[in-house]
Amino acid sequence: MPVSANAAVKTIRQIISGVFRIVLDCPPIASEASPGQFVHVAVSGADSTDPLLRRPMSVCDVDVFQGGVTLVFRVVGRGTRELAQRREGETVSLMGPIGHGFELGMQVRQPLLVAGGMGIAPLLFLSKSLRAAGSVPLVLAGFARSRDVILIDDFRGYGAEVHVVTEDGTEGMTGRVTDYMDWAAQEMARRKPGNEIEVYACGPMPMLRAVQEWCLRSGVPGQVSLESRMACGTGACLGCAQLVVDPGGEKRYERVCREGPVFDVRRVIFPSD
Repeated sequence: MPVSANAAVKTIRQIISGVFRIVLDCPPIASEASPGQFVHVAVSGADSTDPLLRRPMSVCDVDVFQGGVTLVFRVVGRGTRELAQRREGETVSLMGPIGHGFELGMQVRQPLLVAGGMGIAPLLFLSKSLRAAGSVPLVLAGFARSRDVILIDDFRGYGAEVHVVTEDGTEGMTGRVTDYMDWAAQEMARRKPGNEIEVYACGPMPMLRAVQEWCLRSGVPGQVSLESRMACGTGACLGCAQLVVDPGGEKRYERVCREGPVFDVRRVIFPSD
């Protein structure tokens, strides 16, 4: 059940140009959040009614013992600019945790995490949780160029194996991150023959569509975290409806903020180009 709380800024810093990492002191949410869920941020305070200052943000990490909730965000408009200007000790209003997150599934499966750009943020919490459960995630982290690369040291600090892919080849492997899914699957099969793979992905919609195509072609189960504009973040406005298909073939709309943001990769119907 989501809770509302005023959270003090513990730390905030710019990690690359235009991208910030903020840690908020909010024990109720830190103790309840699971990987893939998000929070709704009201920059102007708990009683703010200005929708321009409210933003859904994925939980990047939590510290249950210290009560910290970590968010990583890019400044793209008024709300995120206001948040980036917050200082230590100032407060923001949080509501969360919200949504259906990742299901860690069977531990006999090897986790392959596929991230695109800012979609890497919610996968850090997931990677930490998978490692704590005994798995060693293999992470394919895709970015446009080297100056966009973030959070790699954090993943490695939590024990994940990380491979960076940049479209222009300025760091790591060259190309699109989904170009290396075959290679990653072969590596994982070589290391642990007979163990199934499960894909967890977050990133731009074209990347997620490519992940879906790969999973269906390869017969590999997967989960994708979708991004959507949200007016309310609570499921009331229906502004984040996503077309999905049930195993029986029936199509219907589900809310990214409630039934999602994480969906079985086989269920999502992506819009055609």
